Amino acid sequence: MKINTPEIYDPSHLPDDLQEEIAKLATTATRQAGVDDVCKDDPIERGLVNAHILNTIGQNVSEPENDATEVDGQGDNTEKREFSPESPEAKELLGKLENRFSANMHLHEGVNWNDVKTSLEKSPESLWSLAQMESAGHEPDVYHDDESDYYFGTCSKESPESARNCVYNKKAVDWLKENDPNEKFNGSAVEMAQSMGIELMLPDYYKDILQEKGRFDEETLSWLLTRSGLRSIGLALVGYRLVAVVDVIQCGADRHDGSRAWRGSLRVKKITA
Repeated sequence: MKINTPEIYDPSHLPDDLQEEIAKLATTATRQAGVDDVCKDDPIERGLVNAHILNTIGQNVSEPENDATEVDGQGDNTEKREFSPESPEAKELLGKLENRFSANMHLHEGVNWNDVKTSLEKSPESLWSLAQMESAGHEPDVYHDDESDYYFGTCSKESPESARNCVYNKKAVDWLKENDPNEKFNGSAVEMAQSMGIELMLPDYYKDILQEKGRFDEETLSWLLTRSGLRSIGLALVGYRLVAVVDVIQCGADRHDGSRAWRGSLRVKKITA
């Protein structure tokens, strides 16, 4: 194995929590990459590979968690992606959303449905995205709000069946097609989310907000939005619940099985009547 000597990334200028995160990610990435086995007879070479991994993670760990560049030609879709709030389809959708909202008040205590409805009626694009989530079994509902936005997310108890057996992103799709062309899988989480005009759910929102308000993914797993530092070494984040413990872990972005799908999130700007 030949590798150029890297300039060692120094994370000492970062906050303590980020320094700890970089160290943990580097340890996991080293194990995932099989460095111990490949370089076991050459400690110098092993050190260089470790440094390369640390640099990759350290230089990207503080980047925004955004997968928008993952799909080629994302902005080329000319399909009209909006619902008129006066259309029969939009009215039917709003009825379903209202019923679910009323049944799940524990997800949005203090939020008024009429205020949410007003904001949705002013956002035809959001109505269209929510219709895609609804038809795919995501059971979208408001799971969080702040001063400026409502957050609709995948609120089905288990990850949506329509999306199970998917890998994380297009890079994982391409890798499988090239290296294991007979393998059966159900597309990628990132591409499915983008086709609906939404993003994958942030790990913190999944663990500290959604899972604090209910019990989700007790029998399934869900892909979550992942930083580029991890993606660049073929890893991605997946969340699940095991009894009282909610965890978000790293695994290979090409992993896929019948219990693994993804959770999405859509931010809707608050509009007052």
